[in-house]
Amino acid sequence: MLVVPEAITIEIAKFATTLSVGSFPVVVPVSPAHGAVHLSCWQNVQQVCSTEGGQPVKGWRIWWIPQILIEAQAHVVWRSPADDLTDVTPNEDDEQICVFLSDPSMPEQPGKDFVASRHENLCGESFVDEYIRCAIAVARHEDTVRTTGLWLPDPPEAAIQRQELQRIAEFQQRLREAGN
Repeated sequence: MLVVPEAITIEIAKFATTLSVGSFPVVVPVSPAHGAVHLSCWQNVQQVCSTEGGQPVKGWRIWWIPQILIEAQAHVVWRSPADDLTDVTPNEDDEQICVFLSDPSMPEQPGKDFVASRHENLCGESFVDEYIRCAIAVARHEDTVRTTGLWLPDPPEAAIQRQELQRIAEFQQRLREAGN
């Protein structure tokens, strides 16, 4: 449901000021590097830097559901020796561009170190707030699973997670129905 913004709107520019002082979002071409792995931006950029030179640029990849929600996801892109920015990490929908906001205050290794996504509810609806809460919970859970190798929640926690995932599925269904 989240898509790459087609333009840098007033809402996106305003949201960007809450993420990184002095930076402005830019459109960056996506050109996945050979062997690059989805959701491994830090490692992908490090690999490209080791073979092509250049440097990593830490910041936020901006996604949105127009008039409903903006999401900023911690991300790293590659600055080539010629000073061009390129997103070398493949993304979910084979998007050809990304909207990127540099943020030098990002943790040392985003993509390895967990950095929670940031969100803004554009429409003020309570179900969007619930979606944001659930999305953050799911991301923290996925990071825990990824970083600990094997993590088995106790039964009460598993039931809560199933309920949250069900709420997300119901929210997505409501969004689909509202769009028709």
